[in-house]
Amino acid sequence: MPNYGNLPTDNLRNLLAIVEAGSMTRAARLRNATQSALSLQMKRLAEIVGKPLFVRSHGGIMLTPAGETLTIYARAMLEINDRALAAFDATGQPVSARIGIVQDLGAPLVAGALSRFMKLFPESNLRVRVGNTPVLNAEFEAGLLDIILGLGAPEEAHVVRTFQMQWFGDRRLVESAQLPIAVMDLPCPFRNAATAALDRSGLPYRVVVETAGISVLRAVVECGLALTCRTSNFFYPAIEKVDLPDAPLGKIGLIIRHNMAAPPAVLRLHNLILNSLDDVRDPGIYRW
Repeated sequence: MPNYGNLPTDNLRNLLAIVEAGSMTRAARLRNATQSALSLQMKRLAEIVGKPLFVRSHGGIMLTPAGETLTIYARAMLEINDRALAAFDATGQPVSARIGIVQDLGAPLVAGALSRFMKLFPESNLRVRVGNTPVLNAEFEAGLLDIILGLGAPEEAHVVRTFQMQWFGDRRLVESAQLPIAVMDLPCPFRNAATAALDRSGLPYRVVVETAGISVLRAVVECGLALTCRTSNFFYPAIEKVDLPDAPLGKIGLIIRHNMAAPPAVLRLHNLILNSLDDVRDPGIYRW
């Protein structure tokens, strides 16, 4: 049997920290470590797997194919590690975690990572806060939340995935004299992207539904009353995509932030969420 050596879990955690933070410098600050220490750990991982993990790109770093593969395994390995530790947790104290999420991720997250966390810690207490990204960011900065999942521009810090925005609804609506669209209340990055694309195109449109509830938005689109802008990864795998070549849309980023000083169980929840990003075949997050 070949001797492959061992992948140190601390190194793997720092690998994920670098990937999530987007740079070695930012990860070192978040992990309360020196950049040289992280660099040595990444060099050690590269020596173990026998391939470079990062390449420099536009003044920063990006994962090589080997780095992407190791990242997937790192999340799986750390989840198993955390499960093992949870099985021998003798404190007997309930785990408390405060998580903030945008509406798009609410139901899928509860059905995915949160349910797995509750199986690990059946006595845990979870406080789930649903809100828009600016509010969640403010509450995270104020120390009121341990983990947040929000949406933002692809180039923003803490973006762990990017997704292509698309139009969804009844394609017959494209023939309308004024394109009917449904949007969420401000602030909403999808709304901003939709109206900006239509304004650039010169296509006449009107907002027929404006709502604070994503379930209402989905119902309106399913009934064929309006088009909307979303991503299939987040929201509409079962609703028809509509091609509007005159009003192309860009990408949106999934932002995940967590408190590095939180209790170990909260960090395990963070790892479960990250691990769940690789549960689907295509890059993306939970599908309904």
